[in-house]
Amino acid sequence: MVKVLGVGYGVVGKRVADAVALQDDMEVCGVVDVAPTSLVAVANERKFPLYGTSPEAIAQMRKNGLKVEGTFSDILKDADIVVDTAPTGVTAKNVLLYEEARKPFIINGGEKHETTGFSFSSLANYREAVGIKKTRIVSCNTTAICRVLVALKSAGVMDDVYVNIVRRGADPVKTSSGPINAIIPVLGGFSHHAPDVKTVMPDIRISSAAVKVSSTLSHIHILKVTYKSPINKTALVEAFEKTPRIILVSGEKGITSNAHVLELFRDKLRPRNDMWEVAIWEDSISVEENTAVLIYCVHMEAIAVPENVDAIRAMLGIEKNPAIAISKTDKAMGLYQENANYDKL
Repeated sequence: MVKVLGVGYGVVGKRVADAVALQDDMEVCGVVDVAPTSLVAVANERKFPLYGTSPEAIAQMRKNGLKVEGTFSDILKDADIVVDTAPTGVTAKNVLLYEEARKPFIINGGEKHETTGFSFSSLANYREAVGIKKTRIVSCNTTAICRVLVALKSAGVMDDVYVNIVRRGADPVKTSSGPINAIIPVLGGFSHHAPDVKTVMPDIRISSAAVKVSSTLSHIHILKVTYKSPINKTALVEAFEKTPRIILVSGEKGITSNAHVLELFRDKLRPRNDMWEVAIWEDSISVEENTAVLIYCVHMEAIAVPENVDAIRAMLGIEKNPAIAISKTDKAMGLYQENANYDKL
């Protein structure tokens, strides 16, 4: 049983801990945080051993009624691998501790590619991650783009990709930074998303732009792909249907906004209403000769969670075959799609 240490028990960290706990070959040996909040108290409720970043943090946690097992350094010694989802800036300092302790570690999308030298997205480069000691799970937006591009590649030879990201103003819990009464464009050239995709899929010719809007529910992407030869909508729909972690939704069937998409997952009784998939509007897919346009929804809080679990299996060499590893993660999380072609990964 692999011992996984979670550092940071926030929006992503708590979700990764829950996903790890569902796997039959992993366990959460501890979670580390600094704040004595009611959100961190959920770790106690989940029976995850809780650790503080310092004696002062431990004292404050205990003062607020939390059960704390010890310090960050105590549990780091026992962990087989670390998943760090701490705030940007904090992670960079933590990396020095992991390297000193010679622990394999995973960081997440807010950090720079150069911190690890390897960026991970399960469907695109699982095999390359087998046995490596450190990786970065790409951001929520990049995770979604990579999944969609893997599907699009299976439908034909792509020439060029352009994606426009309509970003939520803030995560729902970050009330101090959103909603905003504005639409804020990302200025100064292309947005960072296209270069981030190329850290995973370097052969893709892609550019991107982004705006931030007054919403906290999800991101929306508008993607245009040009193929080297004519393509048809049927081929694209079949590619999406056969790709794990992608679903098709329909405006004609009442799913006409990101609010409706997320309501669908509330009705599915998903933990925290999470949507781990990319939801593509089938009736948004438009094709003219060799060019296609489509629109899809990205749940920023949840989408990269299964990728964190996959990365653990790859890095520790638990499973070298991506088809087996990814399907195992999906089955444990209740994400498995019977119609998807896992064997082609």
